[in-house]
Amino acid sequence: MSAIVARESQLAIEPGTSGPSAQRMRSVRAMRNAGIWLGVVLTLGLCALVAFDRHARLEAATRQSLALASGVDRLLHYELRNIQRAMRGIVAEQAADRALSADEASTRLDVWIDGVLDRHDELADITRYAADGTVLAPGRGHPRISAWLPTIGAAPSTLAVGPLLSLEGDEWGLPLAVPGLDGQWLVAVFRTRELEHMVKALDTGRQGNATIYTREGVVVARFGHTGAHVGRRVDMPDEVLQGTPQLSRHMVSQIDGIERTMSFSHTSGYPLVVSAGIGLREALAPWWLYAGAAMVLALVYWLVFGLVLRRARNDERTRRRLAAEVAHQADWLQQAQLASGTGVWRLRLNDDRVRASAEMAALFGLPRADGEIPLETFFERMHEDDREQMQASLAMSRRDGLPFAQEYRIRLPDGSVRWLKARGAMLQDGDDPVMTGTIVDISERRAAQARIEHAESQFRHLFERNPLPAWVYDLETLRFLAVNEAAVETYGYTHDDLQGMAVTDLLAPEDQAAGREALLPGGGQGAQARPWMLMTRDARHIEVRVHASTMELHGRPARLVLAEDVSARMTYERDLAWRADHDAITGMFTLNALATQLDAQCAADGGPGFAIAYVQLRDLELVAPTLGRRAGETILCEAAARVGRVAERYGWVGCMPAETFVIATLDPERLDAMVEDLIAATAAPVEAQGGTFPLEAWIGLARGPCADGGAEKVIGHAALAALQARRDNLRVVQYSASMAEQASSRLAMVQQLRQAHTRGEFELHFQPILRLADHRVVAVEALLRWRRPDGSYVSPAQFIPVCEESGLIVPIGAWVLDTAAQAHARLAAIGRDDIAIAVNVSAVQFEADMHAGTIRNLFERHGLPPRALHLELTESVLLRRPEEARSLMGALRDEGLCLSIDDFGTGFSSMAYLRELPLDHLKIDRAFVRDVTRDARSAAICRAFIALGQGLGLSVIAEGVEEAEQLAWLRAHGCDQAQGFLFARPMPLEALLDTLAATDGRD
Repeated sequence: MSAIVARESQLAIEPGTSGPSAQRMRSVRAMRNAGIWLGVVLTLGLCALVAFDRHARLEAATRQSLALASGVDRLLHYELRNIQRAMRGIVAEQAADRALSADEASTRLDVWIDGVLDRHDELADITRYAADGTVLAPGRGHPRISAWLPTIGAAPSTLAVGPLLSLEGDEWGLPLAVPGLDGQWLVAVFRTRELEHMVKALDTGRQGNATIYTREGVVVARFGHTGAHVGRRVDMPDEVLQGTPQLSRHMVSQIDGIERTMSFSHTSGYPLVVSAGIGLREALAPWWLYAGAAMVLALVYWLVFGLVLRRARNDERTRRRLAAEVAHQADWLQQAQLASGTGVWRLRLNDDRVRASAEMAALFGLPRADGEIPLETFFERMHEDDREQMQASLAMSRRDGLPFAQEYRIRLPDGSVRWLKARGAMLQDGDDPVMTGTIVDISERRAAQARIEHAESQFRHLFERNPLPAWVYDLETLRFLAVNEAAVETYGYTHDDLQGMAVTDLLAPEDQAAGREALLPGGGQGAQARPWMLMTRDARHIEVRVHASTMELHGRPARLVLAEDVSARMTYERDLAWRADHDAITGMFTLNALATQLDAQCAADGGPGFAIAYVQLRDLELVAPTLGRRAGETILCEAAARVGRVAERYGWVGCMPAETFVIATLDPERLDAMVEDLIAATAAPVEAQGGTFPLEAWIGLARGPCADGGAEKVIGHAALAALQARRDNLRVVQYSASMAEQASSRLAMVQQLRQAHTRGEFELHFQPILRLADHRVVAVEALLRWRRPDGSYVSPAQFIPVCEESGLIVPIGAWVLDTAAQAHARLAAIGRDDIAIAVNVSAVQFEADMHAGTIRNLFERHGLPPRALHLELTESVLLRRPEEARSLMGALRDEGLCLSIDDFGTGFSSMAYLRELPLDHLKIDRAFVRDVTRDARSAAICRAFIALGQGLGLSVIAEGVEEAEQLAWLRAHGCDQAQGFLFARPMPLEALLDTLAATDGRD
C-alpha cells in the first residue's frame, strides 16, 4: 500500500504531469511573475519621478540664491561707488583749494565733508589721517583705523575696506578709505545697518539669509538677523579666496548650523563678498509630500498584490504538503533500510527466483533492477567456504517450514569481503506459502569483534612478557586471578602458589593494615600515592610503587597491578632528603633545617623562646689547603664532635661549612652555662696529621622569643654578634640592636657608594710632598674624597673600609688611577711633568685588578713618562701572599711605576721580605712623626726607619708633618721628603695648579 501511495505522489509532483493541478501551478506562477514585473516597473518609475522632482527643486533653490546674491552684490556696488565718488570729490575740492591759506582750505574742507555727511546718512564720520595713521582732525578718528592704515601699502584703485568698528548704540561701522593729497588718507565710517536696509524686501524664506563678508570672512552684515553675528569670522570656500566671481554649493552654515544651498558673489569690484542661502529643508518641504504620496502608492500596490498572491499560494501549498508527506513516508522507510544496511527479500517455495529490494541488491553488489533475481546469482556471490552451509540451511528451512538465521561472507566484484546476516521465516500469502526475511550488513560488528580478540591477545602477551611484576586480583576476595612470569621470578613463588594466595600475603608486616584498605574497592588511588613494602618467599623486603587500574574479568570486579621496584630510588631519595637538611661531613643540621626545627618547636609549644650561640672557628677554612683535605676533615669532625656533645646537653646544633656552628638551647636561662661549655670545648687543640691545630672561636649570642620573626632572624642576630667579635678580636659578644643598625647602615652606605660611583660624586684632592733638601715639590699624593650632592664631604675613614669589604674598591681604585693619570697630563701642561702622583692601592685592589698589562695600557693611553705614578702599598699586601706580591711588584716596576710601602711600622713586615722587594720609597706613619720631638721612643723608631731606608737605598718620606719642630728634627736626621698640613692641606687639582704656578713664579 505504501509503495502505491509513494508512486502516486511521485506522479503528482513530476514536472511533466498534465491536468488541472499542473495548469493551476502554471497560472499561479505566471500571475506572480507578471505582478512582480509590473510592480518593479511602477516602483522604479515613481522613484525616478521623485528623484527628478527633488533635483529640479534643488536647482531652483540654487538659481534663486544666486539671483539674490547677485542682486545684493549689485546694490552694494552702487552704494559703495556713490560713497567713493563723494569722497574723491572731497579730495578733488581739497586739491583745488591748494592756493588758499591753510585756515581757509581747512574750513572749506570741513564744509565739503559736512555736506557729504548730510547727503549720506549711512556715513557716521569722515576723517583725514596721515600716512602713518595719525589723525589730522583733533578730537576725531579711531585708534583701530590709525593702526590699520599703515598696513594698506600702495594706494588701491578702489575703496580700501578696514576692520569693523563698534559704534554707539550697538551699531557697527566699516572704515572705507581713499587716498588723499600728500600721502594722506580720507576715511569714512560706513554704518553697516544701511546694508541691511538695502535688501529688506528680499524673499529668502524662513530659513534663508543673505550675508556680506570681508574677503577674510568677517561678517559685515547679516540680513534677517540685524546686528547679530556681525564681526564673527567664518571660513570662506577656497574658490572664493582664489578669485572665482560666483559660486554655488550645498553646505551647512558655520553660524547657525542650518543646511542651505548657498551662492557667493563678489563682482562689485570692492573687497567684499555677498552670500545668499535658501534653506534646504524649506525648499524640499513640498517634495517630501510628493515623495510620501509616491511611496504610499507603491506600498498599496505591493500590499494588494501580496494578498492576492498569498491566497493563491496557500491553496497550492496545502495540496503540495499532502503529496510531500506521502513521499516523505516512503522515502523514510527507504532511508531507514539504507542506514541500517538492511535488505528485504521474498522467495516462493516452488520458485527459485528472489524478489529483492534495491538495498539487498546493493549489499550483494548487484545492479538495481525491477522484478526478480535468480537465487543462484546470490549463491555465486557467497564465499566458497560458506556457500554449501548456506544452501543446506535454506533448503532445510524451505522443506520443513522452519525459520532460519545464518551469518556468512560474500565476495564483491572489487574483491572485498562483506559479512551478512540473513534471517527468514515462512508466511502465508493467500493460498501460497512464501519465505520472506531480511539481510543485514554485519561487517563492522565482525571487524570490531576481531579487533577485540586481537586486543585480548595483545594484552595477554604484554601481561605475560612485561618485565615488571604484574598480577590481577579479585576486588572482593583479594585473591590472585592471574600473575605474570616476572612476579614469579621476583617474589620466589610458583604460579600455583600465587594462585592460591591473597594479595595481602605479599605485604610486609609493617604495611599489612594500611595495605588491606588500599587493596579494597575505592582504594586504587590511595595505593598509588605511596610506596609499599613487599616480602618475598625468602623474607627479603622490596619497596615498590604500584600502578593500578580497575577492570572487569569474567564478570567480576578486578584490578590490574604493576609493581615497580623502587628500593634503590627510594634509598637515594631518602639520602638526598637527609643531605638537604644535614651537612655531609658532620651529620649536623644545616642552618635552614635548624631554623625550621626551631620554628616548628615554637609553633608546637609556644614556649618562652630560645637562645642561639653562633660559633665561628678561626682559620678552619685554611686547614684543607694547607695540611690537606683529610687533615681538614679530621679537624672539622673533631670540632663538630665537641660542639655536638655540648649541644646534646642543651638543645640542637647546626653546621655551615666550613667553620661555623650554631647551637640552640630551648631554655634561654642556660645560655651562660652553654657558652662556658663551648669555650671549654674549643680550648684544647685538635690532634691531626702534621701536628696540633688550636681551636679558636668567636662566639655571637642572641636571644629570641618565639614570636619575634622566626629562628632565622635570631640566627642572623647571633651571626652579626660573631662578626663583631671577630672585628674586635673578642671571644664572646652579645647581640644588641645597634649591630643591626650598623649592618643596615653599612648596607645603605654600600648602595650609596655604588650610586656615587655611577653619578661621579668622587673626586681627587692632592697633597704636595716636598724634598727637604731644597723645599721643592717633587710629588703629590692623590687622596680620594666623596662629595655628596649637598656639597658636604664624607670622611674617608667611614667609606674606605666599606669599599674594601664590599669590593667596590676595585672599580673605584681603577677610576682613581685613571684620574691621577689625567691629572699628571695637566701637570705636564704647565711644565711640571717632574712631579709624580702617588696613589694608595689597597690589598683587595692589588690582588684583584693590578696587572702589568693594565698599567701598560694606562701609561700608553695617557702618554705618561716612566715614574710618573707611585703606588703606595700597605704591609697587608705582603702578609697575604708574599711571593706573588713580590713577583707582581717587580712586573709593575718594570712598566714604569714607583712603589712605596705606606704606613710603615704599623704592621708586621718581615725584614727579609723588605730587603727583597723592588721598592723606591718608604713612608713613616704619622703616628711616629706626631711625637718625634716629645717622645724618645718615637724619635728612636723614626731614626731607625730613616737609617733602614737609607741602608736599603730607599727614599724616606715622613707623613703628617704639622709643626716646624717636627720638620727641623726630620731634616736634621736626614729624612728625604715630607708631607703634612705644615706645607699644605689636600686640595683640588685646580688649586694645586695655582699653587705650583705661584711657587714657580717666586722661584
